[in-house]
Amino acid sequence: MLSTNLIFGQNTYCKATVYMNNGSVKTSNFSFLEELTDKYLYYTDTDEKKPNKVFSDSVRTIVYFQDNNRLIYDRVKVYLGWSQKKYSKRAIWLNRIDSGEVRLYVNYTTLSAPGTMQNGMITSQGGSARFSDYYVIRANEPAAKIYATISSFNNNQTFKAKAPLYFADYPALVEKIKNKEYTWKNLMEVVKIYNEWAHNNRK
Repeated sequence: MLSTNLIFGQNTYCKATVYMNNGSVKTSNFSFLEELTDKYLYYTDTDEKKPNKVFSDSVRTIVYFQDNNRLIYDRVKVYLGWSQKKYSKRAIWLNRIDSGEVRLYVNYTTLSAPGTMQNGMITSQGGSARFSDYYVIRANEPAAKIYATISSFNNNQTFKAKAPLYFADYPALVEKIKNKEYTWKNLMEVVKIYNEWAHNNRK
């Protein structure tokens, strides 16, 4: 499905389908998400002069159709902090990149640091760091758990610590993670392997 982006005010709109919590479905031109915590989704039909909006909390999933690709975002609650014992009260938007017994999500974050000045002179340049946080969730779980964090630092630390805990019901897979046969570079492959194993064991 080929779509054309529309510029409306300061937002870019793209053809998308929204699946509401009440079971209704709407296809229109929706603005792209700017933040995980966006309170509203804005949409406009081609014959309308100003955008309408729906509460994000009333939406389950939005699917954007762009350049023959589908971008899927779900409303998901996430476990907080390193201990992952408590989860957020409200759901956020996460980009779904794999489905199955376990769904895999990703969120991209860029943190910027300002430069410093002394006596009106720039003494050091600012910089930025890009983080990719990956989350996993099963259908019967209340919130998604952190699975891996990819950045300019130790990429394997989170994956090595969290993946064996989450996939503990598949000991053979856990053993390969602990032996570093699978690292963060295989994070998508690990989810696919687990999903295939879980599906076969459910038959």
